[in-house]
Amino acid sequence: MLDHHNNIAISEIKFDDKSKAYGFSKYGLFSVLLLLLSSIAIPITFALHVILLIAALINIKLALRVLFLLIIIKFFHPVFLKYDSNTAAFYWLVFIAASARIILPNFLSAFRNWGILILYVSFLMISSFFVSRYPMISCFKAFVFLLGALSCTVGFSALTDSEKKSFVSWIMTFMSIIIIASIPTLFIPGIGFWINGTGFQGIMQNPQVMGIILSPALAFLSIKLIRHENNKKYVIMPAILSIMAIMVMTGARTSLIAAGLAVFVVLVINFSSRIKIRHRIIIFRAFLLASASLFMLIMALVLNPKLSSSLMSFIYKNRGDNIEESFYRSRGAGLEIHYNNFLKSPIIGNGFGVFATPDPREKITRVMGIPISAATEKGFALVAALEESGAIGILFLFALLFKMSKLAIANNDPGFTGAFFSCLFVNFGEAVFFSPGGIGLYFWILIGICTGMASYKTNTDEINGESK
Repeated sequence: MLDHHNNIAISEIKFDDKSKAYGFSKYGLFSVLLLLLSSIAIPITFALHVILLIAALINIKLALRVLFLLIIIKFFHPVFLKYDSNTAAFYWLVFIAASARIILPNFLSAFRNWGILILYVSFLMISSFFVSRYPMISCFKAFVFLLGALSCTVGFSALTDSEKKSFVSWIMTFMSIIIIASIPTLFIPGIGFWINGTGFQGIMQNPQVMGIILSPALAFLSIKLIRHENNKKYVIMPAILSIMAIMVMTGARTSLIAAGLAVFVVLVINFSSRIKIRHRIIIFRAFLLASASLFMLIMALVLNPKLSSSLMSFIYKNRGDNIEESFYRSRGAGLEIHYNNFLKSPIIGNGFGVFATPDPREKITRVMGIPISAATEKGFALVAALEESGAIGILFLFALLFKMSKLAIANNDPGFTGAFFSCLFVNFGEAVFFSPGGIGLYFWILIGICTGMASYKTNTDEINGESK
C-alpha cells in the first residue's frame, strides 16, 4: 500500500486527461457555482433542487453527485443559503429519486453484496413496529437509512474505473473549496463564528458540521504524508496543519480523535499484514510528524499564555474543570440514559431512531396529528444502537461493520482505508452512522468510496514499497 518510485497507488495514478486527476475538477467548480447561485434567493434554491431532481434521474454517476450536493446545500451557511421549509420538503423527493435511480438498476447486486444490510434494516423495521413509541417514524427512518446506505455503497461500486476517478476528484475539489472559502471568514466573525460567537463554522451551518466533515480528510492526508515519498508532501503538510487548526477552532474534539485513531489503525493493520513494507521509514515519519506537532503546540503555549486557556476550553468544552466532569456533561449523562433504556429491553431494543422515553430534545413533526418525524441527538452510536435495537440488532450491526471494514482494508490505497475508519470513529461522539437523512449521508458517500475502491483495477503490481 505504498507509492515508491515506479509503484503507483490509487490516489497517485496519472491520467492523460489532467482534468480527471485527483485535483481541482471542472465539475466541482461548476457545482460550487450552482451552490453560490442558490444563495441569492429562496426561489433559486428551490429551482436548484428541481435541477438536481432532473439530474438524479439521468444516470448513476450524476445521482451520486446529487446526493453529495443535497447534503452540502442542507448544511451550508444560513447567511449565504436561503433554505425554507418547502425546499426542505423537496429535499426528500430528490433524495428518494436519486436513491431509486441508483438502487433499482442494481437491485440484484444490492441483495448479493449487501444482504446483511438489508437483513439488519428488516429487523429494525419489524422490531420497531412492536416496541417503538412511534412505529411509523421508526420504520420511515429505517427505510431512509437503507436507501442512503445502499445508494452510496452500491452506486459507487457500479461505476467504471474512470467514473470512480472522476467522482473522487470531484469530491476532493469540493472539499478543498470549502476549506479555502472558509479561511477568509476567520476575519468576519459575523459569518465565521455566526452560530455562537466562539466555535468556527466557516461557510458551513455550524461548528459541529464544519469540524466533523474534515475528520476523514485529515486521516487521509496524514496517511499520505507518513507513507508516501513524493513531492506533494510540501502541499500535504500545510493542508494537514490548516485542517487541524480549523478543527481545533470548531471545538471538534471527537473528530480530531477519530482521525488520529484511524491513522493508528491503518498503521497497525499494515504492520500486522504479510505485505513487505519499510517499517523503519514509516515509524520515523510518524514519529517525526507527531514530534513536530507536539513541539509546535508546546512553543505556542509558552509564547501565548492565552492559548493555554483556549486549549483547556477546547479539551473541557467549557463544561467542567476536569476531563471526567466535562465528559459527563457533554456525553456521559446521555450515554447513561441510553444504556439504562437498553437494560429495560435488552433483546430487541426500544425502537429505531426515537427516544425510548419522552425527552425534552425530542422534536416531533406531525401531519394531521400523525407523527411522521422526530429529531433525536444521540452521542456514542454503539450505545444508541444497543438502546434502539437491543442485543440482536447489535449482532447485525457488528456483522455489517465487519463486512465494510474487510472491504476497506482490502483497498489498495491506505489513505482511503484511513478515511473509512475515521468515518466510523466519529460516531464515538456523534451518532451520524444511522442518519443518512442528515449529515450522515456525507459519511455514507465516503464509506461508499472507501469500500468501493476495493474493486478498483490498477495497472501496476501493488504495493509493497518494492518493485516486483
